[in-house]
Amino acid sequence: TDRLSINNSGISTFTTDVRIVKSSGPLLELTTNTGAADATLRLSEGTPGSTTNGGGMFYSGANNKLHITCGTDSTTKRISILRDTGLVGIGSASPTSILDIVAADPVLTLRDTSATVTNANATLRLAESDGNGVIENYWDVVADTTAGNFGFAIKQNLGGTTSTRFTIAPATGYVGIGTNNPTAPLHV
Repeated sequence: TDRLSINNSGISTFTTDVRIVKSSGPLLELTTNTGAADATLRLSEGTPGSTTNGGGMFYSGANNKLHITCGTDSTTKRISILRDTGLVGIGSASPTSILDIVAADPVLTLRDTSATVTNANATLRLAESDGNGVIENYWDVVADTTAGNFGFAIKQNLGGTTSTRFTIAPATGYVGIGTNNPTAPLHV
């Protein structure tokens, strides 16, 4: 029984699953051999050549970008990476910063999977590092137990010492500046 057939248009048809197994690490390479052409891997529900309902990735030799695609049109660019700078765009084919997220009314979510609010902790860290890439000083914007179960705090770590600079107590909504336990609507 034939497992592979290639018709006159170059379309291959497999009658069984195709697996690449190599003990030293398999390589599937798509090369255009020209600098301005695209190399594309497409996964779709449609007929061969269709771009309906699917996703994939393609490297644009003309623009020096890698695009990850997905949608009812499988060519819809969702994530783009610029070859020369490494900038990443989500919803942007031309990112302008390390991570450029573009959408109407975007929301960036950091989700803690803890089962209860008593041990939940979600942190956004803004940091600087030394010449070896080791984080030295940073600010943390956190939702944690500093000011009560899943309270809000801004903390600063400077020279290895962490200080809470701002808190909001979830039970009262009280704001504390320089305190973990605000006892008034504004506690300084």
